[in-house]
Amino acid sequence: MKSNPLHTTIFTASFKLEADLLQMVNMVYNGDMETCGAPTYNLDDQAHCVMLAYKNWGKTYKGISNGNLIAFSSIHPRYIKACWNHDIELKILTLDYTGYTDLNKLEGLIDDSTLAILCSAPANATGWLDPVEKLGALAQEHQIGLHVDSAFGMLVPFIEDAGINMTEKFDFWVPGVSTISVGLNNYGQMPPGSAVLLFRTKQLRWCIFFGYGQWPGGLYCAVGLVGSRTSSATAACWTKI
Repeated sequence: MKSNPLHTTIFTASFKLEADLLQMVNMVYNGDMETCGAPTYNLDDQAHCVMLAYKNWGKTYKGISNGNLIAFSSIHPRYIKACWNHDIELKILTLDYTGYTDLNKLEGLIDDSTLAILCSAPANATGWLDPVEKLGALAQEHQIGLHVDSAFGMLVPFIEDAGINMTEKFDFWVPGVSTISVGLNNYGQMPPGSAVLLFRTKQLRWCIFFGYGQWPGGLYCAVGLVGSRTSSATAACWTKI
């Protein structure tokens, strides 16, 4: 309860728990030796880390100072809030009552300042699974990111194990998927807010790191927006998985 993974040289066991948890979830989502992740401490924090990653990636590697993102109208409002907090333009494409939209319309929204497409697998309110494979192809063609929101993180990867045929792939099996947010509490029976954020590349993950070495107290390094944190939820997730 009193351990704090912010201080990695002191609480080494807590840091190891986080690394183990990320590796296990990475395997569930068909990651490989190159994919990686970062712990987040609720789904809203996770959405903020997504914005931070793509905003810094756009500035550092593409020279985009005022980027935009594209999402379907079924995207969870936490992403709309995160875009507002980070001053990122969000272009929303409306879906019809069946969850369908013309992807040509989505492609028409992509411009030189587009950082990524946001999609859901599945959408929280409707259960719709967005066409991740087709979106992955679009992301690759335009050299932008594709984020998959898998808030029901411990349900969707195991649907086929229950004998239900999945017509759409949604994880790192799909070329073009660059980040996946995974909610561990939904259907995973883990502590509320438990979540991890997975990255296709370490380059993209670096975009959510902050480090400062001129503080009299020594080196300060943080992942995303959260600094000090408890390991109790991580330990519970690690034990459950």
